[in-house]
Amino acid sequence: SDIFSLGVILYEMLSGRKAFESKNPAALAAAILECEPPPFPTGDDRRLKGLDYVIRRCIAKNPDDRWQSAHDLLLQLRWIAQEDAQTSIQPLASRTLLRALLAVGVLAAVLTAVVVYLKLIQPPAFGAGGGD
Repeated sequence: SDIFSLGVILYEMLSGRKAFESKNPAALAAAILECEPPPFPTGDDRRLKGLDYVIRRCIAKNPDDRWQSAHDLLLQLRWIAQEDAQTSIQPLASRTLLRALLAVGVLAAVLTAVVVYLKLIQPPAFGAGGGD
Protein backbone atom coordinates (compact mmCIF):
# COMPACT_ATOMS: atom_id res chain seq x y z
CA SER A 1 0.00 0.00 0.00
CA ASP A 2 2.96 2.34 0.58
CA ILE A 3 4.16 1.92 -2.99
CA PHE A 4 0.62 2.44 -4.28
CA SER A 5 0.34 5.65 -2.23
CA LEU A 6 3.70 6.86 -3.51
CA GLY A 7 2.53 6.24 -7.08
CA VAL A 8 -0.62 8.28 -6.49
CA ILE A 9 1.41 11.16 -5.03
CA LEU A 10 3.86 11.08 -7.95
CA TYR A 11 0.99 11.01 -10.44
CA GLU A 12 -0.59 14.04 -8.80
CA MET A 13 2.74 15.90 -8.67
CA LEU A 14 3.51 15.33 -12.35
CA SER A 15 0.02 15.68 -13.79
CA GLY A 16 -1.31 18.47 -11.57
CA ARG A 17 -4.58 16.61 -11.02
CA LYS A 18 -5.92 13.90 -8.75
CA ALA A 19 -5.36 10.33 -9.84
CA PHE A 20 -8.82 9.25 -8.68
CA GLU A 21 -11.74 11.62 -8.30
CA SER A 22 -15.20 11.09 -6.88
CA LYS A 23 -18.03 12.79 -5.09
CA ASN A 24 -17.95 10.68 -1.94
CA PRO A 25 -15.68 8.18 -0.13
CA ALA A 26 -17.54 5.10 -1.42
CA ALA A 27 -17.25 6.27 -5.02
CA LEU A 28 -13.56 7.05 -4.43
CA ALA A 29 -12.95 3.50 -3.20
CA ALA A 30 -14.75 2.14 -6.27
CA ALA A 31 -12.71 4.39 -8.58
CA ILE A 32 -9.46 3.20 -7.01
CA LEU A 33 -10.49 -0.44 -7.47
CA GLU A 34 -11.90 -0.14 -10.99
CA CYS A 35 -10.51 2.89 -12.85
CA GLU A 36 -7.15 3.89 -14.27
CA PRO A 37 -6.11 7.52 -13.99
CA PRO A 38 -5.92 9.36 -17.30
CA PRO A 39 -2.43 9.45 -18.81
CA PHE A 40 -0.46 12.61 -18.34
CA PRO A 41 1.17 14.12 -21.43
CA THR A 42 4.65 12.77 -22.06
CA GLY A 43 5.11 13.76 -25.69
CA ASP A 44 8.36 12.30 -27.03
CA ASP A 45 10.19 12.75 -23.72
CA ARG A 46 11.64 9.34 -22.86
CA ARG A 47 12.17 10.28 -19.22
CA LEU A 48 8.54 11.26 -18.75
CA LYS A 49 7.51 8.02 -20.45
CA GLY A 50 9.80 6.21 -18.01
CA LEU A 51 8.20 8.00 -15.07
CA ASP A 52 4.76 7.18 -16.44
CA TYR A 53 5.78 3.50 -16.53
CA VAL A 54 7.10 3.70 -12.95
CA ILE A 55 3.91 5.36 -11.73
CA ARG A 56 1.62 2.93 -13.57
CA ARG A 57 3.49 0.06 -11.94
CA CYS A 58 3.14 1.69 -8.52
CA ILE A 59 -0.64 2.01 -8.88
CA ALA A 60 -1.30 -1.35 -10.55
CA LYS A 61 -4.56 -2.89 -9.34
CA ASN A 62 -2.95 -6.26 -8.69
CA PRO A 63 -0.36 -5.94 -5.87
CA ASP A 64 1.78 -8.60 -7.56
CA ASP A 65 2.15 -6.28 -10.57
CA ARG A 66 3.50 -3.43 -8.41
CA TRP A 67 7.13 -2.85 -7.47
CA GLN A 68 7.84 -5.39 -4.75
CA SER A 69 10.07 -3.08 -2.72
CA ALA A 70 11.05 0.55 -2.43
CA HIS A 71 14.55 -0.54 -3.44
CA ASP A 72 13.29 -1.88 -6.79
CA LEU A 73 11.53 1.42 -7.37
CA LEU A 74 14.66 3.37 -6.45
CA LEU A 75 16.74 1.35 -8.93
CA GLN A 76 14.30 2.16 -11.73
CA LEU A 77 14.33 5.86 -10.84
CA ARG A 78 18.13 5.89 -10.81
CA TRP A 79 18.09 4.33 -14.27
CA ILE A 80 15.77 7.08 -15.49
CA ALA A 81 18.04 9.72 -13.92
CA GLN A 82 21.07 8.21 -15.69
CA GLU A 83 19.19 8.36 -18.99
CA ASP A 84 18.53 12.02 -18.20
CA ALA A 85 22.24 12.70 -17.74
CA GLN A 86 23.11 11.03 -21.06
CA THR A 87 20.68 12.97 -23.25
CA SER A 88 20.37 16.64 -24.01
CA ILE A 89 17.21 18.11 -22.54
CA GLN A 90 15.45 21.42 -22.41
CA PRO A 91 16.17 23.38 -19.19
CA LEU A 92 12.54 23.58 -17.99
CA ALA A 93 11.92 19.88 -18.53
CA SER A 94 15.20 19.15 -16.74
CA ARG A 95 14.21 21.18 -13.68
CA THR A 96 10.76 19.62 -13.53
CA LEU A 97 12.17 16.14 -13.85
CA LEU A 98 14.90 16.88 -11.31
CA ARG A 99 12.34 18.11 -8.79
CA ALA A 100 10.17 15.06 -9.35
CA LEU A 101 13.12 12.68 -9.01
CA LEU A 102 14.33 14.50 -5.90
CA ALA A 103 10.86 14.24 -4.36
CA VAL A 104 10.73 10.54 -5.23
CA GLY A 105 14.18 10.00 -3.74
CA VAL A 106 13.21 11.74 -0.51
CA LEU A 107 9.93 9.82 -0.32
CA ALA A 108 11.73 6.53 -1.01
CA ALA A 109 14.29 7.29 1.70
CA VAL A 110 11.58 8.17 4.21
CA LEU A 111 9.59 5.07 3.26
CA THR A 112 12.69 2.89 3.66
CA ALA A 113 13.50 4.48 7.04
CA VAL A 114 9.95 3.89 8.28
CA VAL A 115 9.98 0.25 7.15
CA VAL A 116 13.37 -0.35 8.79
CA TYR A 117 12.22 1.36 11.98
CA LEU A 118 9.02 -0.70 12.12
CA LYS A 119 10.94 -3.92 11.55
CA LEU A 120 13.45 -3.08 14.30
CA ILE A 121 10.83 -2.03 16.83
CA GLN A 122 8.58 -5.02 17.27
CA PRO A 123 5.65 -4.58 19.66
CA PRO A 124 5.41 -7.10 22.49
CA ALA A 125 3.18 -10.07 21.84
CA PHE A 126 -0.25 -10.01 23.45
CA GLY A 127 -0.33 -11.84 26.77
CA ALA A 128 3.47 -11.82 27.14
CA GLY A 129 3.39 -9.79 30.35
CA GLY A 130 2.03 -12.54 32.61
CA GLY A 131 -1.48 -13.14 33.83
CA ASP A 132 -3.42 -10.49 35.69
